[in-house]
Amino acid sequence: MYIVNALERTAQVYPSRIASVHEGRHHTWSHVRDRVARLAAGLKSLGVNPGDRVALLGWNSDRYLEALFALPWIGAVMVPLNTRLAVPEIAALLEHAGAKALIYDGDFEQTVAALGELKSLRIRVRMSGAAAGTAAVASEDLIAAASPAADTAARLEDPIGIFYTGGTTGLPKGVLATHANIAHQTSLHNIDLGWSAATTYLHVLPMFHLAGLLCAYCLTSLGGRHHYMARFELDEFLRRLAAERISAAALGPVIVGWLLDHPKLVEHDLSALEHLAYGTSPITEPVLRKAMERLPRAKFTQIYGQTEISGTISVLRPEEHSLEGPAEQRLRSAGRASWGVHAKIVNESGIEVARNALGEVVARSLGVMAGYWNDAKQTAEAVREGWLYTGDIGYMDEEGFIFVVDRKKDMIVSGGENVFSSEVERAIASYPGVSQVAVIGIPSEQWGEAVHAFVVPVAGARLVEADIILHCRLQIAGFKCPKSVQIRAEPLPLSGVNKIQKHLLREPFWKGRGRGVN
Repeated sequence: MYIVNALERTAQVYPSRIASVHEGRHHTWSHVRDRVARLAAGLKSLGVNPGDRVALLGWNSDRYLEALFALPWIGAVMVPLNTRLAVPEIAALLEHAGAKALIYDGDFEQTVAALGELKSLRIRVRMSGAAAGTAAVASEDLIAAASPAADTAARLEDPIGIFYTGGTTGLPKGVLATHANIAHQTSLHNIDLGWSAATTYLHVLPMFHLAGLLCAYCLTSLGGRHHYMARFELDEFLRRLAAERISAAALGPVIVGWLLDHPKLVEHDLSALEHLAYGTSPITEPVLRKAMERLPRAKFTQIYGQTEISGTISVLRPEEHSLEGPAEQRLRSAGRASWGVHAKIVNESGIEVARNALGEVVARSLGVMAGYWNDAKQTAEAVREGWLYTGDIGYMDEEGFIFVVDRKKDMIVSGGENVFSSEVERAIASYPGVSQVAVIGIPSEQWGEAVHAFVVPVAGARLVEADIILHCRLQIAGFKCPKSVQIRAEPLPLSGVNKIQKHLLREPFWKGRGRGVN
């Protein structure tokens, strides 16, 4: 499947069905298809050609969805940008990608103006109308003036996008994905998520992130209905779930935790919520248990993957979410390899280890990236003989369920013992009143690294450092327990997809010195 075929087919099969609802605008699928074809033609008239990189800077919206289809429609390469980036960071990524054009929301007018003149950037298109005195062209003017363009017959090996990763490491790398990569992953989502033409989906995950983008492509291919949240706000999220009878959402674990702790959760009718996918970072077992108990009508699906494999490695399906019996232990797993994915656990030599033995998670599928943009060295390190080396430490049980223990870089070596931060985080998360937790290694003259925890309490809860450490001693081995705990009033720093940015937490402790270990 080509991505543009997804829209062509849906517009053909469901021409009059409502496709998209946003800020009072209602578009049918035939209307969306027409607007995409006209926007594509307008971009071509400005000089956007096949292979040109075109950056996107905007909130979740119907216009963002149109751009996600208009660019592959003409064979251009999309470069979605994180809306949280500062001007120098955006400029650096535009230059690194060699972006010829930038499509942006009007809210980012000052940001775009502050970019100044960039070497490669020649075309600026504003999605919400161009302000007087700017060099930008209004996307609505392009659509109104153009005749629909025929979609370009891209080859499966042609690039479709450059997706910058590194929200938790601070070192962005441009993942180059092909049409084959994204089409493969969209097909997996169609199988894994359980959505249909009747699905009404609320875009909460940012569409600049591959996870959010793939949900957009998946829903379009099925003919479901798109709803959008430009900026996440918990009260508004709950209101819209109920008012718009949303049947599907995909959330990061942090938001799932916020949702469950909301004091007015029971006041909202969430009976329409049939599918709740979660992923982008690990979820703690206590949060997942609470979610399943408080949202009993929802079918939960966990997606484990990476941008470098265009999304999915493994899936924990709804029928595998069980709170009792032998299957209960699977809640801690990331599920089993998705359709068309071969996953295994290997040692440092790349040799597969025995079941239940620790090693690195590696995977192979049609989703494995073409490489990192302009970075052959890191590409060779990440992809070896077709296998993606994820950097995740885990094991696989006898039935093929993958248990991800930690990221390699997050493993703490304290007194010669390996401590997996995720195991400590699970122990702390089970303590009453904990809303957020992150565990890192900090310098220690005695131990090399000492286990240190950051804890954010639920509103109104009073947490004590010594109590949390004592609780951990009842859950895990003493050498794994935190030597120190910092109770924070402010939330932990999050990336655009609500992953905790541990590099920002580590920085004050390790600034000016190399890591003693690891």
